[in-house]
Amino acid sequence: MQKTLDTIEAILVTARELTESEQNELRQLITTELTYPFMVTFTYVDEIPRSKGGKYEEFRSEVAMPRATS
Repeated sequence: MQKTLDTIEAILVTARELTESEQNELRQLITTELTYPFMVTFTYVDEIPRSKGGKYEEFRSEVAMPRATS
């Protein structure tokens, strides 16, 4: 979930919290794949809810983009 222009929150369901080393590796993978040096935070949950259509959202932005003025 994109929280700000430069921050992403990764929501994880895991058997245990990742170690600091594992989190750093995952942060590196995410920023490499997205080709932008986002600050990545992790939130652990018991389950990830599905959308109304029954699918998981892979990415959601909570950043409001300013409207262009004419």
